[in-house]
Amino acid sequence: MIRLIQIACIVVTVAILFAFRQAFMSLQNYFSADFPIGFICGIIFAAAVYGIICWIDPSSRPRGTAGQQQRFDDRVH
Repeated sequence: MIRLIQIACIVVTVAILFAFRQAFMSLQNYFSADFPIGFICGIIFAAAVYGIICWIDPSSRPRGTAGQQQRFDDRVH
């Protein structure tokens, strides 16, 4: 049963990546040849900014699931 779920997850991941590739290729044909370079650099820049923010302010990092996060009403005064 677990092996079947793992294979299904792999198939879904491959389908999602294939869809992203097709969308990327269609956007590449729509824009100029420099679009992929700018797109990749933009992603790297956004990830770097997020990493710097998390490095400077560790409290901004997401932790746990939504059910485990502390709510405003749960604080002890």
